[in-house]
Amino acid sequence: MIIGTVVEGPTDRLVLEAVISSDALCAQPDYECTKTGVNRPCYRLTLPKYGKLLHRKGGEIKKPLRRYQAVVEKIAESWPTVCVLCSQAQRFAEDTVRVGAGVTG
Repeated sequence: MIIGTVVEGPTDRLVLEAVISSDALCAQPDYECTKTGVNRPCYRLTLPKYGKLLHRKGGEIKKPLRRYQAVVEKIAESWPTVCVLCSQAQRFAEDTVRVGAGVTG
């Protein structure tokens, strides 16, 4: 069973890494700090080269939940790669295991 959840903040990075982990942006050491312009993961996800998962309207990037739901399985398949590229994903995975095992703190 795959449960999709939206993690506030890094969601677009996780999706970009899962769908297109070979993108040069994912390999940048400061990748998790990239928040502006055409290098924003959510902006890249609006481009045909990246599957046009999201779309732009009037300068605003639209992020309907159904678009994320469409790639949940791909994210699950790519999760080990995502955790290598993104320390926030790795922390999320570790926290999930701890909570599942009943370990707190």
